[in-house]
Amino acid sequence: MPASPSTSTRRASNHEMEDLIPIDKVVILYASETGNSQDTAERVGREFRRYGKRCTVMSMELFDVVSLDIRKHKDLD
Repeated sequence: MPASPSTSTRRASNHEMEDLIPIDKVVILYASETGNSQDTAERVGREFRRYGKRCTVMSMELFDVVSLDIRKHKDLD
């Protein structure tokens, strides 16, 4: 019988992902000179999409901070 994957390498199920990340859309911003953080951001973005989440990955240089709607963040009250 094959060994079960360790906790650190096991992927979350769709149900577990809903519990961990109860939002449907995220924006992942990166700043990179070497490309390492861009690669990581894109990898994280692929994981979000794999679980049915909408995800945009973009450079911080291209992100329009004015487009943020701070009112949507209830925890900042």
